[in-house]
Amino acid sequence: MTDTVLPARPVDTLRGGKNDDFTAFVESAATRLRRSAYLMCRDWHLAQDLTQQTFTKMYVVWKRIRTGTNLDAYSRRVDH
Repeated sequence: MTDTVLPARPVDTLRGGKNDDFTAFVESAATRLRRSAYLMCRDWHLAQDLTQQTFTKMYVVWKRIRTGTNLDAYSRRVDH
């Protein structure tokens, strides 16, 4: 018997579609952040982990930072 792997759901479907702006930010920033993380650690797998940690931390405070904050600058500083 094999384990069934469920497909990943987009973040906005987890809470009824209320996070469209977060999803849009993640889609626009993911590649850029992953490349920046790679330049710091020189490991693509670790760079992906760092990028996911950044998005997780941002998601927790998203309501507070989504307006009036330079999200690109915030995303580069969130793990420092």
